[in-house]
Amino acid sequence: RWAGASGGSATAAAAGGPGPPAGAGTGDDGACGGRRRGIAMYTAIAATPAVVYGWLCQLRVAPYSYDWIDNLGRRSPRTQPAGLTEHRGGERFMVIFELCGFDPDRSITIRLRRDLGWLRVIGDSAITYRIEPVADGACRLVVKVAMLYPRGLRGRLMRWLLPTGDLIMMRKQLQTLNVLSEGEFARGAGAPWRPPR
Repeated sequence: RWAGASGGSATAAAAGGPGPPAGAGTGDDGACGGRRRGIAMYTAIAATPAVVYGWLCQLRVAPYSYDWIDNLGRRSPRTQPAGLTEHRGGERFMVIFELCGFDPDRSITIRLRRDLGWLRVIGDSAITYRIEPVADGACRLVVKVAMLYPRGLRGRLMRWLLPTGDLIMMRKQLQTLNVLSEGEFARGAGAPWRPPR
């Protein structure tokens, strides 16, 4: 149900899945000033864009990846508080990111917070999450991480270390968002559903 690749373009999906989404290697990160280099990944979700967008907005409060690594062991919430889908720009996402672009029910773009000077050691980063409808009650969630690395040895090290870690964390995040979105959509349709672990 997911696929990913380095170099800013997604590969073909897993066996039986759809091919790469249109524009998988471009993203909307130009809203943050344009980035260089990147990785992309996507997942097919049996839910409407509105449902998926609601869970994307939950990234304001938790990362929904490996919580024991990037959420201090706290479990990312499985319920949605009111108001998180309303944005003005600049809201914090996953602690170290800020919102710099959004299109309701379609996309969210975030970048590393510029007020956290210690993050400059890894350069700059923008992440775009884009929702692409593919059928009634189904869509594709595409995520692209675009990086602007520092120069010199530090930059070369970041180019070697960061993409692998990003792919691992992104895959888990997409899996979690997939399960939560499909679960909410199934409940709304009256279909049986098994709660996520």
